Amino acid sequence: MVNRLTKLDKLLLGRMGSYERYCDKREDVEAGICPFCVINQEKNEVLFENDHWIIWEVPQNFSRRASKLFLYLIIVPKSHLYSLAKKDSTFWIQFGEMIDWAYANYDIPGGMLNIRLGDPVYSAATETHPHWNLKVPNLTDEVREAIAKSPEHAAGNNARGKRYSGFYTYGVTPYQFKIMVDQNIVDKKGNWLIEDH
Repeated sequence: MVNRLTKLDKLLLGRMGSYERYCDKREDVEAGICPFCVINQEKNEVLFENDHWIIWEVPQNFSRRASKLFLYLIIVPKSHLYSLAKKDSTFWIQFGEMIDWAYANYDIPGGMLNIRLGDPVYSAATETHPHWNLKVPNLTDEVREAIAKSPEHAAGNNARGKRYSGFYTYGVTPYQFKIMVDQNIVDKKGNWLIEDH
């Protein structure tokens, strides 16, 4: 068990948009697990893979933008990477197989294919493992994708991460946290709504 979180751990944990995601990520951090290397099959069903890549559909309850998306796929290199430099042609050819598979299995009239890579300060990523997001909007609302966080947004994420950390340290489960939210004791960001806590 990790007793001390690194600065990078805190940055990534602060980006978790829900307490449930925070708890999942914190457990991974404490166990030394990259969730893209060790995939939680209960939450992410691998749909297709080849020698270098895997692809899965992001569950609806994972993303705050899910209600705005018709489709959200993640494409991830199987080996743990930080950089995509100096990859052989087979690596990239097999990435193309992922795109071909997605088009063959989903209706993709348009959307966005973006990659998160490198230092998360420059990519707004929640993981250091490079990953592609293939997103198709459902056209019910505007969908935006951040590359970097403003200082104000980063400070807000950091504060939320600290609040979530306090609940986690005291052993509050995601289910208990949801009850606290439902009873207006805290909001979804972990802010107390009652004076005596």
